[in-house]
Formats: sequence, C-alpha cells, structure tokens
Amino acid sequence: MPTQPALTELTHDGVAAYVHAHLVLLETTYAHLVGPDFAALRWAERDERVAGVRADVAEAADARAAGRAPLRRHLVATNAHGTVVGVACVASEVGAWEQPHLGDAWVPPATPLNLAHLYLMPGTHGTGLAQRLLDAALPGGAAAHLWVMTYNARAVAFYTRHGFVTELGPVSSGETWGRIPMVRMTRPQLV
Repeated sequence: MPTQPALTELTHDGVAAYVHAHLVLLETTYAHLVGPDFAALRWAERDERVAGVRADVAEAADARAAGRAPLRRHLVATNAHGTVVGVACVASEVGAWEQPHLGDAWVPPATPLNLAHLYLMPGTHGTGLAQRLLDAALPGGAAAHLWVMTYNARAVAFYTRHGFVTELGPVSSGETWGRIPMVRMTRPQLV
C-alpha cells in the first residue's frame, strides 16, 4: 500500500517548492480555459509570489509566538520522495480583491475565514488527499468561504459534499482569469 502524503505547515525552507507547485497547478487547471498568456503571466509573478508566501510564513510564526491566530496559513502535502503533491492556503479575512472586483454585486460572506486555494497534483485525485488537506486547513469543520470556477464540476461537487453551498454568483472571474464564471461558496461550522 502506498504511503499517504505527509501534511505540514509550510516553513521557509519549503516556500520555493510550494510556489512552484502552486504555479504548475494553476497552469494545469486553468491554462486550457484562459489561454496561453495565463500561464506565462503567472510564472512571471513567481518572485513576487515567493516573497509574499515568505512574508505569510514569517507572520504566521510571529502570530503563533504571540499566542494569536495567523492571518494566512499555507499547508503542503509531500509524497515519500519529498515532492509537493498538494497545496492549500487559508486566510482569516476576506480576500482584498473581492469588493473592488465585484463592486455593487459584493456582499460580505457569512464568515471571513477564506479557503484561498486547495490544489492537488494530477494522479492524487480520489486518494483522500483533498479531504485531508481540507480538514487540516479548516480544523474542526470550521465555517469558511471559498471561490470556485463553475466549470470545475469536481471541485464544486467536493465542496458541496463538505457542506458548502453557493452564496454569491455566478460572477465573472475577470480578465486575468479569462472571465470564467465563478461562485462564492460558504459553509457554517460543522457539528
């Protein structure tokens, strides 16, 4: 039986591999829908993304040392060879892009806790890894919201099975994301 991937909080040593995997997953998931420029533009942001994730990891360490919750937590799943096979990020606040992007259509989510992303490498779907990442990102069945592209039936079904319901949308994802329709899903605290 294959060994289950290890799930850990991201540390400074793993930031570059995490960002690389996240970019690969963005390209794999969206480039065929958005067009070839999408991937090139995301890869051009690599250094900025690395700096942002490093800042998140530092803030999380400082928050824990001060006895408070971090603003953003990054989780990484690695296989037995140390290769990143899954990434997740949860933020304690609504994404700064939401209200400016949606304008008058925006309403605050039912909860500010935001599952910013959760991606798995191809070949790991159906292994239970998504469930493990979700549970680690939102321990105790925490109330949260997330955004998902409506075309992504697998993701919509997964989140629906885990108590999320559409709260807002569909709305356009904007030019950068090829104007793909997306919805905001939310769930209450699970009992």
